[in-house]
Amino acid sequence: MRSVFTAGAKAFIPGFALLVFLTMSQGVARAETVTIHGITLGAFDSSTFSSNPTLLGLTFNGTSFPNAIVTVDTSTSSLTVLASTINLGSFTFNGDPAVFSGNTFSLALTFTFLTPSSTVVISSSATAFLGNIESSPDGSLIINFDNVPTVFTVSVDGNQIGSFSVALDDIRILPGETVAVVGTTASVPEPATLLLLSTGLAGVGTAVWKRRKLKVE
Repeated sequence: MRSVFTAGAKAFIPGFALLVFLTMSQGVARAETVTIHGITLGAFDSSTFSSNPTLLGLTFNGTSFPNAIVTVDTSTSSLTVLASTINLGSFTFNGDPAVFSGNTFSLALTFTFLTPSSTVVISSSATAFLGNIESSPDGSLIINFDNVPTVFTVSVDGNQIGSFSVALDDIRILPGETVAVVGTTASVPEPATLLLLSTGLAGVGTAVWKRRKLKVE
């Protein structure tokens, strides 16, 4: 049994060592912590984005969140998601759900940075979160987001550091209510990291299979 784990470890170590090398080689010379905050704007039916758009008694209240959601350490090229959920604003409804038909809402998440001297660029897989507004038989209004996470990739001074995702929870709101818009955040493993880890695990599996085959023979 010990030889099986030894063989597996030998298969895994080269991939792990390469992962460590790539991580260190991506680091930038200047050690700096980049703190990422954000603000939200909204728009109904593809209108202009604003902080407090209104449609038929439904109002979106945009927000800014001073508490950091992500930090980036340039000395180790590492990205840390600080919270699993973030408050992205709220909806207030003072209308009749029945009047909504085929309407949409878009939420734009714009990031701000706290950093002394780095140039930070964040690219995303989508420009805005899109939700369909639907009236429900129970008298409530539903804003149905597709719940597919939008991936944001962070680069500092031209070096890609890492990625994180944000997905919006659906909204159900009754007349007279105010309901928060909640986003679920998570770190996203880099493709190179996933490839190296899968290669190492495949090496372990192959070593175990060969060992068992020899025992059978």
